Amino acid sequence: MKKRYENLGALALMICITCIAQVVTLMKSSVVAGIFGTEIEMDAYNFANSITSFLFGFISSSITTIVIPCYVHKKDRNNVDTFITVLYGCMLTITVFIILFRYPLIEIFSGREAEFVNIACYILVVLLFANYFFSVSNITAAYFQCNGKYNTPKIINLFFFCNSSSRVID
Repeated sequence: MKKRYENLGALALMICITCIAQVVTLMKSSVVAGIFGTEIEMDAYNFANSITSFLFGFISSSITTIVIPCYVHKKDRNNVDTFITVLYGCMLTITVFIILFRYPLIEIFSGREAEFVNIACYILVVLLFANYFFSVSNITAAYFQCNGKYNTPKIINLFFFCNSSSRVID
């Protein structure tokens, strides 16, 4: 039982260190881009993309370390389903929180002018929604692949891309 709490402490420490490192990296990249003069739109995109990559990196790492091995080793499906539900519920809550408070968050972490903040806020909303739905698509694909249905997610993606391409052409 004692070893279990030691592992939990190590996991919590790893999560804290990862979060701090990502925040420092995010701030550093924003300052460097501001100093060396990249285009404001590209800098805003990189900043917003860094936020979403950081946030959804936790989902992808949890899927590969917890969900897929549980499916492969035929663990209790209720536990896996509960984990996925809680994980995506938390991510949806965090996504909504970031969307609601994106202006002050970007102002604090970037320290940049209003034009940069406005562009980054717009891009951030688009990237958050895109990455959220992309991660749902990825876990669905992982589920099908663990059950030996390798072509099902590819057919779904093909249909989606064909459907979205026809709308662009119209």
